[in-house]
Amino acid sequence: MTITFDDIPKFPRPAHEVDVPWIYIERKIERMGEGPGGLDLDPDFHRAHVWTQNQQREFVEYQLMGGDVSRDITFNGPDFRRGGKATVVLLDGKQRLEAVRSFLRNELTVFGQTCKDFGRLPWMDYRFRFVVCELQSREEVLSLYLKINAGGTPHSAEELARVRRMLENARE
Repeated sequence: MTITFDDIPKFPRPAHEVDVPWIYIERKIERMGEGPGGLDLDPDFHRAHVWTQNQQREFVEYQLMGGDVSRDITFNGPDFRRGGKATVVLLDGKQRLEAVRSFLRNELTVFGQTCKDFGRLPWMDYRFRFVVCELQSREEVLSLYLKINAGGTPHSAEELARVRRMLENARE
């Protein structure tokens, strides 16, 4: 049986999207958790905080250099637009969010410095886009989580080392 693009089931569009400058991340997280259900940044279906400090550093340095990819942090709140009585859960972006929060708390050095060592950063240049979906069931949430995270293959240490050697050779 042949299907058309129209036959492919679609995920719902986000109910809410907002750019959040890094300086306002903690305030936005607090506000998102003010509803009766609160905010869960570590739901049971997520893996643990698995990024090493080096991986966190690489991501934050990439962002500070103007990197544009991986700025979306996705949440789900089934009734977010109607007052948010249900728990809002972090759906995607846990490692990226924690890397930036660690930097902002001066727990992570980038380019050899903590956040406070930089002085005043142009905060409006560094932001995440918080996206909130209103998926209604646990089945929908888990399905979306798997669609986002089950694809792709992480680079092996050997593959990364090969490209790092190529970079070193290009610098010579």
